[in-house]
Amino acid sequence: MKIMHLMPNILGNKIFKKTILALSDILEYQLVVVPISVGNIRETISNNLLDYDLSNHNISLSVLKAYSKLDRYLFSPKRNKIVKNLLKDWNNITIDMIHAHFLVSMGSVAYEIKREKGIPYIVSVRATDVYLFLRYAFFLRRYILKVLINAKRI
Repeated sequence: MKIMHLMPNILGNKIFKKTILALSDILEYQLVVVPISVGNIRETISNNLLDYDLSNHNISLSVLKAYSKLDRYLFSPKRNKIVKNLLKDWNNITIDMIHAHFLVSMGSVAYEIKREKGIPYIVSVRATDVYLFLRYAFFLRRYILKVLINAKRI
């Protein structure tokens, strides 16, 4: 199976690194996509120390410069820019499933890609999704429910 991981800017997180490396034993291919702010590439790379040794694994890492610093605080424009940038090069991508790490930020991107390309997705729900977005961003609740209902697995 070929899977795309949609991950927020958490490249240096050891749990995610270990998970992706462990999955390389059972998956045919993994594409790890990390959307970041356009003006933030140097800071992102230096702060997260991209120390993934992918030479012996079937994993590709793509840091997607997709949105501005202002978009970070605007849900729809940020999501739309990430989706647009992913779909722009979609002819070069062959995957069977999307794994969205975080319901709101990456799950919404996976949902929009499913609507466009029909690729199924699974979504991981984290504490931030529940205690921040579902609690305070009440205007997103209907949309988040669509993301959950359309996911193959949660």
